[in-house]
Amino acid sequence: MMRVLQHEQIKQPPAASARLSNPTEVLVSSGKIYASEFRQNRVVFAKTATREGRHEWRVFADRGPHCRRQKQGGVDCAILDGPWGLACYEKILFIASFGSDQVLAFSKKSRRFLYSLGSSEDLDSPEGLAIIDTTLYVASFLDSRIVAFDLTENSSSRTIFSGDPIDIDYNAGIFISASSRQKKQDNNYLPQLRGPEQLLAIQTPKYLLVSSLHNDSVLLLDPIAGALLRADLGNVVDGSLGMAHVPSHAAHLFRYDISQQNDLLLLASYRDDDVFVLDLYADPLEPGLAATSLGLLTTTADDRHIANPSAANSLHRILRGPAALALDPANPASLYVACYESGSLLFFNLSSSSPHQHVMIESVSSSGSTTTIKNRHEDAKKEKRRLINEDL
Repeated sequence: MMRVLQHEQIKQPPAASARLSNPTEVLVSSGKIYASEFRQNRVVFAKTATREGRHEWRVFADRGPHCRRQKQGGVDCAILDGPWGLACYEKILFIASFGSDQVLAFSKKSRRFLYSLGSSEDLDSPEGLAIIDTTLYVASFLDSRIVAFDLTENSSSRTIFSGDPIDIDYNAGIFISASSRQKKQDNNYLPQLRGPEQLLAIQTPKYLLVSSLHNDSVLLLDPIAGALLRADLGNVVDGSLGMAHVPSHAAHLFRYDISQQNDLLLLASYRDDDVFVLDLYADPLEPGLAATSLGLLTTTADDRHIANPSAANSLHRILRGPAALALDPANPASLYVACYESGSLLFFNLSSSSPHQHVMIESVSSSGSTTTIKNRHEDAKKEKRRLINEDL
């Protein structure tokens, strides 16, 4: 392992209580839920949802700075500036830091900062994270690259795929092609790769899914062979962003007549405020590539298990801007939906006998943010450029 976890015996102060706000990513691991909060510059965690209780959110990591003495001398410091992607590797939680162009590593047990990966030389506004075997993949948003780090050795980053960089027109408030920026001549150039955001790893076979709300696309990639396998998955959903993978052996839990043979892909529509299911490996020439709504907007809510009971009859208002999805490895039919615009995390039991009668176990809502993903990018990049200008 690249770095040995040390000082685990040193007790950390108790984690501070928190209230969920504008989650950009959600991860379920070892009975805990982790959620990144972009605007709050922190990551929070709680126990997985049950009918017996509500979430009690606590701060896992805040803005920092986070520092650690190195064995060879000196201090390694990093700031959590706009956390986005989350990924677990053994006893480590990795967090992508959009504003500082780094990936921060923390001990899951002690919450202590361990080290950081990357810099502005390697990454440009990292977002999604995914791990396959011992390789950490990072979605580098502004320069449209998928970057890999080997977690078993002190190796430099490698660009696995590259696309056309993007920029922001602040007057119009839109993303544009970065024509003034020289495109790096990397291998495995993909014109379909623009502004990668969420990443999803499929362990068998070793594939990588990349979504982009900016480019309205979902790409299925083979990172080992450096190949694009399909680019049509985003065509069936408007505003694709959050993703979750359902292996074929668990597809029966969803009780949807899409495929009994193939894996399923759950895909969140940020614009339609819904989650869809589709056959991941359906032949694109056949009519099988179609997205079916999970029917979350027709969910029957149970007031007794909602952290905000007044929202029981307002699921349309809560399920706004779904940015991330996560399935509980211990229960593949348990779906968590992180809603950025409403500041909510929703939990659904998808194994109901009726596909439109899922039960919403818990909802944690913020004070009603109207922030959009576009605002989030603009704010972060303006601040980043301001800091760069001050340095110059």
